[in-house]
Amino acid sequence: MQKLNFKKIIVKKMFDAHSAIGLAVGALMYIICLTGSLAVFYPEFERWEQPNIAEYQDFPASSVRLAYQQYADTVKVPEKSVYVVLPTKEVPRAHLSDGEQEWWLNQNGTFSAAINKPWTEMLQDLHIYLHLPKTLGIVIVSFLGVLLAHLIISGVLTHSRIFKDAFTLNWGGTGQKQQIDLHNRLSVWGLPFHAMIAITGAFFGLVSILILIAAAAFYDNDRAALIADIYGEEPIITNAPTLNVERSLANMAIADKQATPIYLVVQNMGSEKQFIEIAATLPERLIYSELYQFHADGSYIGQQGMANGPIGRQIVYSVYRLHFGHFGNIAVKFIYLILGLALTYISVSGINMWLNKRGRVDNINYLWSGFVYGTPLALSAALMATVFINASPYLSFWLVLGASLLVAWLIKNVAKIRHTLLIATSATLLATIIGYSFIYGKLTLIPAIITINICLLLYVMLMLLHSRQLKARERISAS
Repeated sequence: MQKLNFKKIIVKKMFDAHSAIGLAVGALMYIICLTGSLAVFYPEFERWEQPNIAEYQDFPASSVRLAYQQYADTVKVPEKSVYVVLPTKEVPRAHLSDGEQEWWLNQNGTFSAAINKPWTEMLQDLHIYLHLPKTLGIVIVSFLGVLLAHLIISGVLTHSRIFKDAFTLNWGGTGQKQQIDLHNRLSVWGLPFHAMIAITGAFFGLVSILILIAAAAFYDNDRAALIADIYGEEPIITNAPTLNVERSLANMAIADKQATPIYLVVQNMGSEKQFIEIAATLPERLIYSELYQFHADGSYIGQQGMANGPIGRQIVYSVYRLHFGHFGNIAVKFIYLILGLALTYISVSGINMWLNKRGRVDNINYLWSGFVYGTPLALSAALMATVFINASPYLSFWLVLGASLLVAWLIKNVAKIRHTLLIATSATLLATIIGYSFIYGKLTLIPAIITINICLLLYVMLMLLHSRQLKARERISAS
């Protein structure tokens, strides 16, 4: 009898461990999908965080030259890659970066304020690395991309009526049937998008592992040679002359009249090996950019072949824009936001359906509700902290998320947990918008800032409506 009881205990422990792992994977998937949906608008959030920076569309070659000259005079660090990112429609301001330090640039090329975008960086780091060490984080995120691809395929194969019922949706009641139908409908309607996000997301981390394997198998462990074959080789420069940025940009216009420069980079700046690369977009191409290379004196070397090189290189260099929706106009970004939030809902509702099948409510339900509704609160609180007290958004995020889990564990009522955290999120965002308006005054009338603030207000309204909907469902369940 004791032996039988011991076996039951072991089975229960194993089941609990399996459930905990499944819940952890679901939680990570939720965070990645939610932050990825928001990160599509990271250029707009950068502008929102520093609205007092001068904006312009025209940034002449003389301004680029002055920016490099000022950098060389003040930093004096040789042999670094130094970028000047040109203004675009979505970010109408230029900036300079050496990979460690970044400054916004005035229109004449002089340094403005240092770039300060703590909340945007926190959001991007959470999406790409989960705030873990970068190598570990991106591998975990990419593995979740592989897992998502598996879930998409298995979901389609195991639901025989998933396409037949594509337009069937039960609404109202306690919400359980509605959740199942909405989970299945969103899975079908967004299937191409979800598959693309899963595959491209998996690529970012797995490419480093694939490079190691391919280098060992085909390149005698020479990773540099493999990377050169994938992305193109850099020119070998000796005894480089003084920089001539204006001539490089002039020759760029001659080399490819259709190309639109987006940034310049001086490779190995300050050394005898320095040369200039100009990255430029091409009309109706998904590649992130073509790279045009110039000697330091501005004479043209050639292009790296991102647009006209091997097809594999073109595909690899198109993954970024495809994954983050940075092509086309603002409508494309909003489509990515909507589809990304749909994928977020699918991730959450999948766990909710599994919890409902368990037939009981316990701490797992409470903590899951605290996590799902606490994550938007944590993101909102981190945003508020950067606006009001310049606090670390990383610390703010994890403290508030931890507090949300503690509140959920103490309340031990799913409906009250959801309602409490929804109201807290709405209040936090509303306070942030009001405080931001007082701090920046007329700057909040910039169209891009107005757009962000309106979107935040709409989100507040949706959260309040969702809270009312949850209360109505609770009354139906009680009756």
